[in-house]
Amino acid sequence: MLNLNYYFLEEPISIKGMTVLAVENTRAYVRLVEDFYKYNLAETDELKLFYSDQKDVAPNNVVLISDVWNYKINSVSLLKKIYEDLQRQIKVNVELKAKIEQILFELDSLLQEELLEHELDLTSRVPELTSIFKFFEVQCAAREETVFGKIQEIISVYSYWQKKYLLVFVNCLAYFTTAEIKELEKYIALNGLDILFLEPRKVPEFRGIYLDDDLFLLK
Repeated sequence: MLNLNYYFLEEPISIKGMTVLAVENTRAYVRLVEDFYKYNLAETDELKLFYSDQKDVAPNNVVLISDVWNYKINSVSLLKKIYEDLQRQIKVNVELKAKIEQILFELDSLLQEELLEHELDLTSRVPELTSIFKFFEVQCAAREETVFGKIQEIISVYSYWQKKYLLVFVNCLAYFTTAEIKELEKYIALNGLDILFLEPRKVPEFRGIYLDDDLFLLK
């Protein structure tokens, strides 16, 4: 289980499923968000994120998202994992693997003929499968046209990872209706993720952790 501790909390809070931390004090909220950015860069000791065994959450395991609409899901690390999975998938299919290798061999033979005609001494090599994936621009299809669909898309991508990340959304719930927030909570639970939402105000009809302008905990 993930836990969060900060100067205005009397005790650490647990981050499980969809967790909302709303801070109405503007200065405190801004400082909290800034410290999350600093944590992401390993530049702060103010914010504590840790597991049940007291081990700190690695900074590169925290994904901070403040702009859902423009968030790029096709990161270098994600594409690398996708290519590795596809490579394993093709290796299992012996017939398909043989067909791909034959096509690559034929292309290489055609290219070699042209290289010999060139005035310089040119050489080439048959590309690896991962290079083929890059050539064909294999990536996650980003088709969503609504903010709600986009945040589901982000959650879906991160649920694909075997490695657990802590997603932290900043001031995002204002875009959604009460019904959509409840649906989002179910979607997060279905994907088995722990996600923290940092909000500058209380979210109606949602049980979360709320601190008023005097940083008094409201339940």
